[in-house]
Amino acid sequence: MRFSPLLLLLCCAGLAQAAAPAVVRSLAVQGKQGDGKPVPAGDIVMPLVQAGDPLVSAKINDKLFLSRFGVLAPKQAGKSVGAADGIALDGITSQSFKISRNDGRILTIAFDSEFCAAYCESSQTYYSFDMASGRSMEAEDMFSVTGMRDLARQMHKQRLASYRNEAARQKTLLDALRKKRNASKDDIDDLEQRVAFNSDCADAENQPDGQSDAALLAAFQSYQLEAATQNYNVSAPRCSSHAERALDDVDSVRLAIPYAELSPRLSPYGKALLVGTGAVPAGGGYSGQVLHGSLGPMAITMTLKKESDGSIQGTYFYDKFRQPIALDGAERDGKLTLNEHSGEKVSATLQLSWSEPARALRGRWAGKKELDVSVAP
Repeated sequence: MRFSPLLLLLCCAGLAQAAAPAVVRSLAVQGKQGDGKPVPAGDIVMPLVQAGDPLVSAKINDKLFLSRFGVLAPKQAGKSVGAADGIALDGITSQSFKISRNDGRILTIAFDSEFCAAYCESSQTYYSFDMASGRSMEAEDMFSVTGMRDLARQMHKQRLASYRNEAARQKTLLDALRKKRNASKDDIDDLEQRVAFNSDCADAENQPDGQSDAALLAAFQSYQLEAATQNYNVSAPRCSSHAERALDDVDSVRLAIPYAELSPRLSPYGKALLVGTGAVPAGGGYSGQVLHGSLGPMAITMTLKKESDGSIQGTYFYDKFRQPIALDGAERDGKLTLNEHSGEKVSATLQLSWSEPARALRGRWAGKKELDVSVAP
């Protein structure tokens, strides 16, 4: 895909009184690379978070391990984790992290990773947590849909201007080169490709805004929170695919917006947590959260994520066995229909409804028999 989700870098100040910062230690991740050789010590690391409340710690650590490796966090971690904890590296060649905010109110962890398959690609990913509850700070909780549309419109204009300006700059260079005697054909070809690339990116940005709410939410899923600054930065990753990267002189498009402009775009939960407007109300829905509860008599842990096409992807675990069971489906009018998979076969179906007063998903699991299900953030 040509366009990656927008990367929001939100910078906040004026914090209300909060608990003590979390303690974050580093775990070495052991495993084998694609060539079968062991990963060198220290090349891949994971954070392990210890907050004042063990339940908050468990939510944060499970979210991080589920997001990075698709497994629950180890119950008792030593200095390293690996295959015995269910971790498969799947092309990850390096991973480091840093803490960009840890003030007892919000914890933000930034990952730098490299993945190699047919080619290698680096990435940055950010996770932020409400330290009072352990909730992952998802876009749909933090922003109003109107606020996100406003930000998306502003970024759209910036991207369009960036690609148009770069196409014009490269066209000027190309015209000048063509007038020179003995101009290199390779240099002319390179500039022609750059003009075409930036023009294509501008054309793609110049389409009518027809994003669904689901697609809009997915575009704002990754953001970094930092303290003690008057601006927040919005970043849209590059237009280019890996194969086109050498032609991409624009690369990531960034906006710096005064922090005071953020508040009108936030939800009540986002305002209270980020701006410190008073007591923080209960967080939002289920998407992106670590959900705990039961399926029949068994304790389970579940995570579900709304995708840009409106579908839902997820996983759940029986806490006793800690083996992932894949889920997929859709939501309509607050009701979820999810298929449970065993290999490539559908082995059961879950019918769940979000209860706002209880802030929980409740319903039935239907496989060889029917059982009650209840999970909550």
